[in-house]
Amino acid sequence: MSAQPNRMTAPARRAVSVIAIAFGVFALLYAVLAVEHAFALASGRLDLATHLTARLTSDGFIFGSGSLRYIVPWYEKAAGRMGTHIGLGGIALGLGILQFVPSLRRRHPRLHRFAGLAVWIAVLASMIGAIGFLIFIPMRQGASGVVFHMGLWALDLLTLGLLYQAILAALARDFRSHMVWMSMVFAAIATAPMLRLDWVVFAHLWPQQGHEIINLATSTFVLLQTVTIMTLWLGWVGDRDLPARSSSAISAWPQWVIVALSALSALAAIQESWLVRAGFDLFHSVRDARDVFPPGAILWSLTMLVGMALAPRAWRNALTGARPSIFTTVVIMGVALGSMAIGLEYDRASLVRVGISTFWTAYGLLLVTAIVLAHVIRPTSLGRNAWTLIAIALMWLPSQLLGLIVLGLSFGATFTEAMGAALVIGVGGLVVAGAATGFGAKLRWAPVRRANARKVTGTLPETAASGILGTHY
Repeated sequence: MSAQPNRMTAPARRAVSVIAIAFGVFALLYAVLAVEHAFALASGRLDLATHLTARLTSDGFIFGSGSLRYIVPWYEKAAGRMGTHIGLGGIALGLGILQFVPSLRRRHPRLHRFAGLAVWIAVLASMIGAIGFLIFIPMRQGASGVVFHMGLWALDLLTLGLLYQAILAALARDFRSHMVWMSMVFAAIATAPMLRLDWVVFAHLWPQQGHEIINLATSTFVLLQTVTIMTLWLGWVGDRDLPARSSSAISAWPQWVIVALSALSALAAIQESWLVRAGFDLFHSVRDARDVFPPGAILWSLTMLVGMALAPRAWRNALTGARPSIFTTVVIMGVALGSMAIGLEYDRASLVRVGISTFWTAYGLLLVTAIVLAHVIRPTSLGRNAWTLIAIALMWLPSQLLGLIVLGLSFGATFTEAMGAALVIGVGGLVVAGAATGFGAKLRWAPVRRANARKVTGTLPETAASGILGTHY
């Protein structure tokens, strides 16, 4: 399967390269501004990034009544924690970009290892600073409210979990898995510059909305954007630089997990689209009538039921590198259109509901993107169709909702806030899991013994192959 030709046209490949390079340059610029922001926070002055964003949008957007300036006093009260988070996050981002240039890694391996160690330390310290700030500030006093606050908690914990996997892979000399996990770490920390870019774009596309609303709306899908970019990098650069030695259709996902996720997703779709309207609502005591899915959910739920029936087989086929069938493609497109219909019809009477509406629209667009790329991009060197796996993983979102809603309610969120947080948190882990599965990143729970680690040492092609010898995503 890995020998299938790449159907992506030359102009499309150039477009992707331009996007990747442009984002890399932008992320590097943001890294410098983030370090300056930390010094500005320590000295009590306005940072350059805020000045620049105001120039690219408007003074009213950044400093007006609908802005996020109300968060500044909290930053000043916790300057040490935020300075650590912002400054070291910028360092991790700037050094991290260089780690994804294969020629630098091959020509200067010691520099790669030294810079990698610095990135590990910087990411760890930055996330600890962020968690310290989230503990310090009351949930309802944070930027853009409860959903953004809970989303930051989830992103910080996800970043630390991915970093742990990347470190374990490096210690085991499984460099291919290390590359995949660090790509996902970078996707997580790159949400910071991507969010700022989204602010600028949506401030012009959606001029009637203020900074607070646009921040929440774009934050609901920002991780989806960065994971997409890093998955494209893995497909065009990383996978070719550290290819798997042989194909493998064996995944760590047991069949019962695939079936369970599909069944739970189907049940949740029935619950939210049909049973709630019929009066059988698990959350009837806390759900507002405006929180009921709009009529567009009918298309979403019907195609979801068919999609979940197809998911186990489609997942197995994608592990062998097969492109999705026409019928599977149509079904996933139906789920995507239904999701966008929910987003367009959803009640937008509050800040949180605007975020939920935006999420469903962006989620549908990503499903369309994933299924299109599943047809035009060749399988990975492991012999898997990464974009089909991502699309199927994304469709398992409903399986996450009920538990995450209960979790949100237990922390004092309203049902609307809990639903918004559940959507954002649930989809983040799924899209990362789909990408990691596509490229065969090995999942570890503890460091391997040193003797075992030495067994897989050798040339780069040999060590790259070590990542497919054990249990994989």
